[in-house]
Amino acid sequence: LKLSFNYPRIWSLAEDKRKIETYTQLTIKGPRNTDDTYTSAFVLRAYPVKKNGGRFESALQTKKNYTDHLYPDPKILSDTATRVSNVEALDVSAAYVAPKSFFKGFVSKAIPVQQRSLFFEKDEILYQVMYTADQREYPKYIEEFEHLLKSLRFNS
Repeated sequence: LKLSFNYPRIWSLAEDKRKIETYTQLTIKGPRNTDDTYTSAFVLRAYPVKKNGGRFESALQTKKNYTDHLYPDPKILSDTATRVSNVEALDVSAAYVAPKSFFKGFVSKAIPVQQRSLFFEKDEILYQVMYTADQREYPKYIEEFEHLLKSLRFNS
């Protein structure tokens, strides 16, 4: 990705290039919640615009895809415009309950989740920058997410 940013040193960074849907994703994993059922994370995704082989034509389409595919019965907490690194962005906060997962020998409980996602375009790349956490612990790391947003810089 042609960007740089700051994140908490004790959090771990992993990069993933998707093959089915064309995008690059950076996941910055933070601490597990107190129930040890959910990991707080910052996620940065970069999609090429549609004319360059991507799926979406605009940040608005990327945001619509995100909100259309949240878990059943999401609650949109806010939907506003803002700026990220001097670029206009769409800023959406949502809450939902992640359903139980069933794996052989393992059953998890439903988890209340809160997410904040910002969508914007720069140099024909569509970006989504997201913070996700257990809803009860969401306030713990919002300042670190704000710091990441303020530190975000595009590299040539």
